[in-house]
Parts: sequence; structure tokens; C-alpha cells
Amino acid sequence: MKKLLLTSLFAVAGLAVSAQVQNNLENASVKSTFESKFNAAPVSYTTYEDGTVHAKHATNNQWSVFKVDGTYLQTETAVSASEVPAAVKQDASQRFGNDIQYRKVVTAAGEELYSIIYVKGTGTVEVYYKPSGEMHSRAIR
Repeated sequence: MKKLLLTSLFAVAGLAVSAQVQNNLENASVKSTFESKFNAAPVSYTTYEDGTVHAKHATNNQWSVFKVDGTYLQTETAVSASEVPAAVKQDASQRFGNDIQYRKVVTAAGEELYSIIYVKGTGTVEVYYKPSGEMHSRAIR
């Protein structure tokens, strides 16, 4: 069943046209929210078809995610595998192998999650985990 789910997920990712819509197109609503929340300006933007804007912080390993209307959703920080709970690493490596990127995610509600980013062909899959190793959600970009 897991193989069927993953095969379906990657089939959709493979068929999807690049989900990245625009790079570095400034969004005034996102810029305003970002500046008031972080007391700094974002250095770049990526807008996706799913209606989210990823604003990059001046640090090389941090992004904040917003709706296009400026609503703050979460902040993601790239972390090493050693900073990820063992249960998350174990499930992710069983499903996706070892060629994955890890991020620590803090949502607007304060919930702490971990995400893995796995690239397959032209599709990118991001899977969110609870610290317990339980899958929370996933997105195809």
C-alpha cells in the first residue's frame, strides 16, 4: 500500500508542469508582513502555483512561507540530519532513501514540524512530519 501511494505521488509529480511560477517578483503584502514580523526585508521571493510565496531570509538557510495576500504560514530552516528526530529520519530514509534535505518548520500557530525535500525527476516532493515520525502532510512543487 505504501509503495502504491508513493508511486502515485511520484507519478503526479512527474506529470506536473514546474510548479514554480515566478522568482524574485516582489509581493507588497508579503514584504510588509515579513518586514513587520522579522524586522528585515526578504532577499528574494518564489511564488508557487499553490498560492504560496516563499520569502528568503538574509541567512542562507531560512525561508518564511506566506499566502499571496501576506498571511504568514510558517518559517522553515535547513538543518542537518543530526538535528532531526530519529523517528523522522528512519521513516524518511525508508520511503525516500538518503538523498534528501531536512528542514525544521515552525508554523504560525507555533507547531514544530520537520520536513524532508526529495527531488524525483522534474518533481519535488516535500513531506511534513511531526517530531514523533508521523507524517503530517505533503506537497508537490
